[in-house]
Amino acid sequence: MSLVNELIKGLLPEREKQQTTAVYAGGFKPPTSGHFEVVKEALEKNPEIDEFIIFIGNKERNGISQTESLLIWEIYNNYLPFKVKIEPTSIPPIKAVYDFAKNHPTREVLWVIGAREGNEEDFRDITSRTKSISKYSNLELRTIVTAGGVSGTAARNAAKVSLDKFTKFVPDELSDEETEEVFNLVADKITEGRKKKKDPKKGTGKKPKGSGRRLYTDEDPKDTVGIKFSTRQDIVDTLNKKSFKAKSHARQSQIINLIHQRVRAAYGRSKKADVKKRLKTGLDYITKKKEASKAKTQRLKKQKLKEQKEDMKFKRPKLKYSYTSLQPYIDKETMEEHFDKHFKGYTDKLNKELDEKGIRIEAENQIQAIQKILGKYSKNNKIKNNGGGFYNHVLYFENMTPDYKAPSSNFKKMLEENFNSFSEFKDKFKEEGLGQFGSGWVFLIKKGNKLVIESYANQDNPYLDKDFKGKILIAMDVW
Repeated sequence: MSLVNELIKGLLPEREKQQTTAVYAGGFKPPTSGHFEVVKEALEKNPEIDEFIIFIGNKERNGISQTESLLIWEIYNNYLPFKVKIEPTSIPPIKAVYDFAKNHPTREVLWVIGAREGNEEDFRDITSRTKSISKYSNLELRTIVTAGGVSGTAARNAAKVSLDKFTKFVPDELSDEETEEVFNLVADKITEGRKKKKDPKKGTGKKPKGSGRRLYTDEDPKDTVGIKFSTRQDIVDTLNKKSFKAKSHARQSQIINLIHQRVRAAYGRSKKADVKKRLKTGLDYITKKKEASKAKTQRLKKQKLKEQKEDMKFKRPKLKYSYTSLQPYIDKETMEEHFDKHFKGYTDKLNKELDEKGIRIEAENQIQAIQKILGKYSKNNKIKNNGGGFYNHVLYFENMTPDYKAPSSNFKKMLEENFNSFSEFKDKFKEEGLGQFGSGWVFLIKKGNKLVIESYANQDNPYLDKDFKGKILIAMDVW
């Protein structure tokens, strides 16, 4: 068993930390649901991230270029916890990561790389790509293992067949219209072995024959034409069209983002002063529209959070390993008993008590929600026992992995400062567990710039104290 990945970061004294930036680099031709899940999970598991950047390589794959990848990521961006920056790069994506770390020495840079569960080739590839990582003291690896995941090659092959075949390669969060838009971006570029497409019928949402590049789909395909945005007035005319105003806010945001992206690119490429001046007026205008759209998106998101409170249900996260993976330390029978019986029991009883009491809380995710609930309703024994049992087991099962990894240099230094050595930390952590009378929990907690070991009886948890300001790094079950 190894230390939780969360331990690797966020442990340097606050005065040394400037900003934590996550970087995710690749070709993404096209970006798939697997790529989307990597970003989403990285953001959820690393709340210390202040900025997330996706570097897109410029190498084409079957006609799919950097442009298509950028447009697809812009669509996916609407469904991520917060907006990520999408940056095209003219150098290899791996070099872009190393250059970013080198050029931003005061930042903590997390290199996010995805791997498919059980795919040994993915892990060998990660080892190869990160062989120079030790040369950059501010750069550390964050491997995100996903249960499924699909490759760009498979997505391109599916796009050659049909929309139905392609649908499973995009995130489930996308609407049917957005899924079709992604399909069109990919399929229109892949010509090998494709039959000539017929002009689409009215209302199908596809680009008709003879039209230019489209930014949105009108009811009548004949009205779906390329949009001009070489001047500010071009953009104003686009956003004043009835067909644009009839779209949902999410769709309008995509259109605004696409216009902004293309005007910005044209402005950056232009060498003539008069052209740059003309494009700058358009860029300033669409930038303001983009910010206004973003503000509205946040308002709608907050409204959605309030609505979600009415149907809040806690769920056990899926195990990232099998019931036999931790043997001989923890056998299959013990795993089944604690995950399928105890953990499930705490979860079900917690949900029942919250429903019966009509308790709802506004939160970004269930971890934030349970932390708030424990602090607010600590005198409710059912919430205290079952809420603590739920949260403690979430931490416990996510802390463990069959693949041992030594602590990072930063974390090891922190352990040595607080416990003299990594070895002494392990001894004290074990000693605290053995000294716990009856069942309970032992936690490694970061409080300010200090690491402390604390034990709690039964299913108690530090967050039962509403004023708790620390961060739980390791949770060990004692029984």
